[in-house]
Amino acid sequence: MPDAPWRGRVMQRRRGWWWRRALCLLPLLLAGCLPADNEADAGGAAAQAGVSAEPAQVRVTATQDLGTRTLFDAVVSVETGDTAMDALQAIATVETAYGGAFVRSIDGIGSTEATQKGDWLYYVNGFMARTGAADYVLYDGDFVHWDFRGPGVSPGTSATLGCFPQAFVYGYGGESAPAVVAYETPFEQEAATIAALLESAGAANVVLAELSRLTQEQRESSHVVVIAGPDAEPVRELYRIRTRLGLFTSLEGAVLRTYTGSGDEAGVYHSGAGVLQAMQSPWNPSGIGACETVVLLVSGTDEEGVRAAAGALVGAGGAMMTWCGAIVEDAASMPSPVPAP
Repeated sequence: MPDAPWRGRVMQRRRGWWWRRALCLLPLLLAGCLPADNEADAGGAAAQAGVSAEPAQVRVTATQDLGTRTLFDAVVSVETGDTAMDALQAIATVETAYGGAFVRSIDGIGSTEATQKGDWLYYVNGFMARTGAADYVLYDGDFVHWDFRGPGVSPGTSATLGCFPQAFVYGYGGESAPAVVAYETPFEQEAATIAALLESAGAANVVLAELSRLTQEQRESSHVVVIAGPDAEPVRELYRIRTRLGLFTSLEGAVLRTYTGSGDEAGVYHSGAGVLQAMQSPWNPSGIGACETVVLLVSGTDEEGVRAAAGALVGAGGAMMTWCGAIVEDAASMPSPVPAP
């Protein structure tokens, strides 16, 4: 699997979604075969089977400037088989290319054949999507985030902070992985709070683990929240490959640097600064871009910074869902990368 996110028309790859959907729809299909005078009984059977009469809903957001400027944010009702493209076209004027597989512009913002001004990329539950929007079949609860990237801006961000808690609860394509909240000993309480928040949001199989006991199997097969200082080996490992991961921050000991979307250094932070950084897991054997597991890094220049980052995630994470990452200083959260002036 290539590390770079895909754009344009791609082959559809939805592993096993059809039988999961068939099982979910079986009570409805059986009910549809009953005589009309048994409709009430059919409705009762569907309710007992856990089938909701409410339509499935997804959230669709469009932003510019690397997720820092919102164009619209709406909840859309969808039907079985509807795609990310269907949901987008229900609320916006969309110009497409390549037979409808590539989004050229949304509400007039985007590229034209005459001039290339940038690209629309999209994320599902925080994952950079691996298929075209016309091929991604939506599931109830999905969060679809479109972001317009101008020329010179790196498109390589594999995940956004929208993964918390979305990826942990809904996964990608209706399939999700177990979760591990791995922490250095000083941050056990912060880890417990984050794990409880994930469970209350609906994430299943959330495990707390001291960072030194994080197993290779857990790294490879689970969503992982890493809560640790700058000298922890997993933190150092992730930042050694930050360019490949599409990270717009770097953390070297007590020095935290942030960058613009084009890669220029934008700021340097020292004591008390925290960082939140999302990425698709580089430990996944299927590769970055597989849309299977994420790593959410909660770190900082020192203990104070790590606690500040954890506090921001718990207290204001919903306000940062379209950001690639965040810097936390003096109880204030700032997006990373730094948006253009």
